[in-house]
Amino acid sequence: MLKKDMQKEIKKYIGKIFYFDVETKNIYPANWITSTSDYNHYSFELHHIVPFTDWEKNIKNVQNVVKENALILLPKMMHQHLENPIYKLDKIHFEKIYGINPDVLLFDINSRQERTCEILNFRQSNLADIHSLSNSANFLLTEDDLTCFDSIYDNSRKDVCYA
Repeated sequence: MLKKDMQKEIKKYIGKIFYFDVETKNIYPANWITSTSDYNHYSFELHHIVPFTDWEKNIKNVQNVVKENALILLPKMMHQHLENPIYKLDKIHFEKIYGINPDVLLFDINSRQERTCEILNFRQSNLADIHSLSNSANFLLTEDDLTCFDSIYDNSRKDVCYA
């Protein structure tokens, strides 16, 4: 069984650590991360782009498909929406909420969809040429999105007894 030591993983991936900025919907280098004490564990999780076990065991020959791995710092809830079996969102809903395709953030060896792995190519791009990885709106929910609750509020008022 593989045992992951994030302190060792951070040392191994220095120069290949990134973070997702929820405001700009962009991925940036996280050069300040040099140890596990450099980020808030209550709010963020550091994740391998290619999941640790898939990479280390070279499942489905992933190391021939993806030449190098990296780490990305994600907000805790976003990470849960990517990985947790209970809270995982499908790709369409994930992109609608976060403004970025999950295949840009993580490499899913089981995905039958085209896998972009844009973050793994990010290191080689010129930082002056960084572009947004999303064209999504700045707001997570619009007034139109919230109209689905209108009937609930209308019906609940009829059933309420104030006696």
